[in-house]
Amino acid sequence: MSSPATLTASDAVARVTVLGSLNADLVYRLAELPRPGHTVLAQNVTHHWGGKGANQAVAAARFGACVSLVGALGTDDVGQRYLAHLQRENVAIGHILQAHRHPSGSAHVYVDARAENMIVVNPGANTAIDEESVRMILPSVLRTSDVLLLSLETPLPSVLAALRLAREFNVRTVLNASPVGAAFPWRDCRVDVLVINEHECTQLFQRSARALASMECGARGLFLAERNLGQIVVTRGADSTLSIAPEKCLSVPTRAVTPLDTVGAGDTFAGVLAAQLVPRAFDWRDVIWRANVAAALSTLKPGAQTAMPLRAEVLAAAEPRVPVETEVA
Repeated sequence: MSSPATLTASDAVARVTVLGSLNADLVYRLAELPRPGHTVLAQNVTHHWGGKGANQAVAAARFGACVSLVGALGTDDVGQRYLAHLQRENVAIGHILQAHRHPSGSAHVYVDARAENMIVVNPGANTAIDEESVRMILPSVLRTSDVLLLSLETPLPSVLAALRLAREFNVRTVLNASPVGAAFPWRDCRVDVLVINEHECTQLFQRSARALASMECGARGLFLAERNLGQIVVTRGADSTLSIAPEKCLSVPTRAVTPLDTVGAGDTFAGVLAAQLVPRAFDWRDVIWRANVAAALSTLKPGAQTAMPLRAEVLAAAEPRVPVETEVA
């Protein structure tokens, strides 16, 4: 795998700091997902490294970004093996806490024959990343970062503290607001790029992504400004991804594939998107198109991190470039 040191300046990858969770995943293959009160037999069970934070960090690193991960693991055997794995993936681990009072986080993932999934997470050591830890660790990392990428598998006070620190250090923020929980205090801190799927969009804003994209320009700008959002990027499975910004909206197609396993596709998208947000001009069509391609390729293999494509694979599959007829408003 290519490392950041082997990339040339023309590769234009960002320095990404990820604040997020690390989990050991047990993935159960099922003919169908269980309903309430329903027992099903697993066809097989496999172990994978996961957690939204670590997934996104690996996705960005495989795309060539220089990545630092801020999170927590237990001092158990799982935690030690996870650290070794992240080093092999070229993710800097110097800011990962060792939590003595908690086991490493874990998740049980259920995947059916149609590649749909259900996930149950035990946070474990991830709860050790509290507001105080963020304020202690993050400033030194942000001084050499272009992008801070976050999700909501870590405690909300930690996420809010990190967003405020990023603002102080003039670092672009990308928030993957998943899993959706309690109402997010949008006005309390700036989010430059909000990455969500279409279901999360409806949960958060009581409006579909298409409804937001169809708003008149002034109303859309006001909607974003009132929530301290710079831009919303909404993934919609096999349908086109919508980029909703004050000036214009884009509808960027996905790459057609027959998925085997959709676990980690959203994290792949977020990581590859963040990896491209260099501190100079870039084309959002190309950024989203490549992230779409990476997410699609990640569904062709089982597991989250193990299925994430390398940069060369993404760039090869992204040719020819995304059509230019993507502006919708």
